[in-house]
Amino acid sequence: MFRRWLIRISGIVLALLCIVTWGGSYWRTISVNYDGHIHYMVTTANGRLGIHRTDTRNLPADGWSFHYRPTEAFALVNWDNFTKYHSLGFCFHFDPSLLFATIPLWYLTLLTIPWLWFVWRKTHPKLAGRGFPIEPTVKSK
Repeated sequence: MFRRWLIRISGIVLALLCIVTWGGSYWRTISVNYDGHIHYMVTTANGRLGIHRTDTRNLPADGWSFHYRPTEAFALVNWDNFTKYHSLGFCFHFDPSLLFATIPLWYLTLLTIPWLWFVWRKTHPKLAGRGFPIEPTVKSK
């Protein structure tokens, strides 16, 4: 019983996290960066999750950083202008020194719906009296 509710609650929390991140990304931008010889960035802005990698061998390595700022200061919408492949909020760009991709947060939210359905189906308690029980009315000899 406890395991069943723990799994259900984790599925609901995952769905709520996706919805809150999707809605909140229109007001605030959250980005996590790693500056080494290669710069990595994961950010949410304007309803998208952006993944970015840049070759920065000539710059000093600063390590990890976290940024939380208004969305107007950083917009992933402009990334579509630089990409050859973009549609419905998805975009992808690759060249030897730059790689970036965006995934719309509505897509991640839609992915949680089958997950919640699966969790509900697999954690639903089994009914004891399924089907029609066979009870002989006459004792066989």
